[in-house]
Amino acid sequence: MKKRKGAILVIGFVFLVCITLCLGILVFDLGGALSVHSDLANIANAAAVAGVRKGFSEEVFMQTGKRVLDPGKAREGVEQSLRDNARNASWNVKLTKFEIQSDKSLLNIEVEATVPMTFMKAVSNGLKETKVKAKGTAAIKQKRI
Repeated sequence: MKKRKGAILVIGFVFLVCITLCLGILVFDLGGALSVHSDLANIANAAAVAGVRKGFSEEVFMQTGKRVLDPGKAREGVEQSLRDNARNASWNVKLTKFEIQSDKSLLNIEVEATVPMTFMKAVSNGLKETKVKAKGTAAIKQKRI
């Protein structure tokens, strides 16, 4: 009878160690994904600002006095900024949404990165990577007279 009492303690200890290990693995990988999300949000905002800077149409401004974005130049600025800012990242960044609002002064973008899981792929069969998305917005302010 006394031998069984010690066995329950060992089984309980092993169970707690396994649960703690699994939670640690989950925290490690999710923490990495949250860190990527933070970096990706900065990259998205920088790309939106670069798109507005590159896309500002001086020709239209000189003719009409309105500050508007040229969609082609704005997209070019966004893509160049994404290439420059994500060059050293260990994950690929891709532009999933590019939208200029109807008044042509506001640019919205969405970027996505595929982040490899470090420990979750060993624990789980299907979770080898996760997708992280972030949005960026920039606008041209219309000068008030």
